Parts: sequence; structure tokens; C-alpha cells
Amino acid sequence: MKKYATLCFLIITGLINILLINIFHNTNLNASKELSAPKQSLTFTEKVNDFPYLIVPKIAITIIIDDIGENIGIAKEIWEICDNITLSIIPFKKDSVKISEYGARRKLPVMLHMPMEPFGDINDYSHFLTTFQSKEEFFRTLKENLNSLPYYQGINNHMGSKLTSDFIRLSWFFDFLKITNLFFIDSRTYKTSEAAEISLKYNVLTGIRDFFIDNREDEAYILEQLKKASALAKKHSYSIAIGHPKRVTVEALKKFVKNNKITVLPAYQGVKIFKKIEKTRIKGKKFLNILYE
Repeated sequence: MKKYATLCFLIITGLINILLINIFHNTNLNASKELSAPKQSLTFTEKVNDFPYLIVPKIAITIIIDDIGENIGIAKEIWEICDNITLSIIPFKKDSVKISEYGARRKLPVMLHMPMEPFGDINDYSHFLTTFQSKEEFFRTLKENLNSLPYYQGINNHMGSKLTSDFIRLSWFFDFLKITNLFFIDSRTYKTSEAAEISLKYNVLTGIRDFFIDNREDEAYILEQLKKASALAKKHSYSIAIGHPKRVTVEALKKFVKNNKITVLPAYQGVKIFKKIEKTRIKGKKFLNILYE
């Protein structure tokens, strides 16, 4: 009996030790995960995969209009021109949530225009991801921005010339983004941007901006930029053009959509359908250095 009692005691002691080791290991593992990518509580109503494009085009262009959020009227007007034009909403603006909700009801293409630190000074860094934030502050701001809108499929950077040149902060950003099922488009506001290249390392679906269409507030210039974006798409199958909600840009878009037969794809469909092309271009650094901030 003593032998059996001793054996039972050893077995029970061993099992308790194994249990304690596992608890300690999992606690450390969870703490590590929390540090690298804090858990989020997001309210996305749609994901990239919810929008299959049944007829895959051989040639297409994505048009993104940034800096949306102050005026729901101009957002509706742009979608009336073409409901495949993607609107990128800056969080915490007057009509940001209203525009996001309007897009959600109609399953229109919406992105979150993530504020990121530029090289130049700005008056207010509220809601900006910056290079001077601690890791905790960085993640808190990131999650606040992500949770501020009820609906969007992806992200591109608002400003960000400095932050998109910072390897460490970008690593934090994409380490977090990889768990969200969101895509990312590098607005490429500065030639030293590393955002697109680093996003690929984290297996985030990624595209890169080719043209800013309204660096000059001139309708003829904007139409010429759109023409160049179309020509690039015909050469490489796909291109991404970014503009802003200026009156002259809206008028130019009306003429472009009416007079051109090229397929306009929402950003979430474009970067998914042409992801191999975008990946090859990003890795080969085959993109334009047309800058805007």
C-alpha cells in the first residue's frame, strides 16, 4: 500500500507541476501577444471577402477620394458619379460617422484615412499616429481611430511622410493590422515611405498609389492625370489614383467617368484581384514619386 500511495503522490505532484508550468507559459504568451498587438473590439460590418467581383476585369483603375468627413453632401455627390469610387474618411470629423453609415447601408466602398505624422509641423496632433508616442499611446490612438467608424474595408494614410519612414512604428502598425482582415494602401506622400514594403512582411493585402490627380486645382490637369492613370492601367493591368473632395475634382470626375470606358474598381476589389501585380511592383520599387501632403 505504501508503494501505491507513494506512486500516486508522485503522479499527482507531477501533474500539478505540469499544470503550473502550462499556466505560467500561457500567461507569458498572452502577455507577449497583448504587447505586440493588443486585442481590439472593432465593429466592422463588412470584410474584403464579402464583395466578390464576379467578372474579373483584365484592366481596371481604382479612384480614391481622401479627406472625406466634413461634408456628407459631397460624399453622396461623388458616389452618384460612380458608386465604385472609394471614399477614405478621416476619423472624428463632423460627418465621418454619417458617411460611414451611409456607405454601410448601400455597401459602398469606404476606407479609413488614418492620420499619421508628417515631417512638417501641424497645429493639432489629436488622433495622429506619431513617432513620439510610446507604444501604449500608439496602440491606444490606433484602436480609437479604428473603432471610430462603423464601416470600412481598408486603410490608407493621411499625411504620414514622417511616420511612414519609421520602421519601428510601421512594424507596430502592421503587426496589429494583420489580425483585422483589412487591406492597406500606401498613399506614398513621401519618397522614403516604407509602408507598402513592410506591410508585405506582415502579409497584409496591400496596394500603392500611382497618381495624385489634383496637385493642381485645374480641371484640365486633373483630367490629364486621370488619363495617365488609365494609360498605366492599360500597360500594367491596374493603377490607383488619389484625389480630394475639391469642387474642381468632382467636376473632372463627372467628365472622366462619362467619357471613358475603363473599369473603375473599388479599392478592396482592386487590391485583391491585382494583388500579385501590386506585390511585384512594390518589391521591385516600380512606382512613381509624385508626392502630395
